Amino acid sequence: MTTKIICRKRYDTDKSTLVYCEESPLSVNDFEYHTTEIYQTGAGDWFLVDQYHDSNKISVICQDKAYEYLESHSDDPAAMAMIELHFADFFEEA
Repeated sequence: MTTKIICRKRYDTDKSTLVYCEESPLSVNDFEYHTTEIYQTGAGDWFLVDQYHDSNKISVICQDKAYEYLESHSDDPAAMAMIELHFADFFEEA
């Protein structure tokens, strides 16, 4: 569980929906291994969690940044599925 209060709002990974997880290509045993996760709260707010061996960092992001992050990973079927689920009105067919 990762929790942080930012601007009087609680961002809690246990009470939010994990939308996407990007894992480092390094071995889990490598000191530089990390994951980046995007969550959406029940209130619709977005936040990003960077997890390293010895620390976690929560950053609040806006909906546009959440979309941009997922779009930059849209070659991953999981990211593309989340774009279609959460951001269908952000893009159009070419």
